[in-house]
Amino acid sequence: MSDIEYPMDRPLSVPEIDFGTDPLHDIHGLMTSLREAARFHPVRSRGETALLVTRFDDVKAGFEDEEAIPLFASARKFAEKAQGRSLFSMTGEEHRVHRSLVSAAFTSAATDRYERALMVPEVARVLDDLVANAGTGPVDLVHHFAEIFPISVIVRILGMPPEDDHTFKRWADELVSHDWAPEVAMKASKEFEDYLLPVIAQRRRSPGEDVISRLAQSTVEGKRLGRTIGFPTCNLA
Repeated sequence: MSDIEYPMDRPLSVPEIDFGTDPLHDIHGLMTSLREAARFHPVRSRGETALLVTRFDDVKAGFEDEEAIPLFASARKFAEKAQGRSLFSMTGEEHRVHRSLVSAAFTSAATDRYERALMVPEVARVLDDLVANAGTGPVDLVHHFAEIFPISVIVRILGMPPEDDHTFKRWADELVSHDWAPEVAMKASKEFEDYLLPVIAQRRRSPGEDVISRLAQSTVEGKRLGRTIGFPTCNLA
């Protein structure tokens, strides 16, 4: 996509809509009309001009083109303030070293163990709870299963107890809200850091088989994940 000229100097395609904050009641109809009109549209998002890409092939090409649309630039602008420095906002040698450090927690043997010992039992636990609490009425699978299940799996892989699942879910929602609710995001960031840093210190002293323990023990070329990197790495998990 690096050879494409983006129409950022043109008037906004839909000036009355802020795509970052406004409710879009007919998003599919709107996207269909925009897609038929052009591949790219300058639009308003959270008060700034953004580029709306309407076609799959262009979206795919954009994700694959680090020169035209570098991931690190977006991560530094939108994620770093609340979520801390992470692999997404690194480049070059810094990214290589930290990617190697993080990879130690996700070897083939480790991911197989996570699946057998943590993920499969967690599916059974969540479904059992769903059935037990459903009674005879209808069940909203999105609310009662799909929304919480990915969080519960991550929390088990991190080695945290089930009673913390909903707190992690709240943190996950609030940490990505910095653009429109910075105070909420920064408060969640502080809460998560205060929760996690003592855990990282404890797992360094007495490691287990969870992801935090593996990250805390990982070394590459004499380097290890520092305090400021270990926190956002677990955050991004």
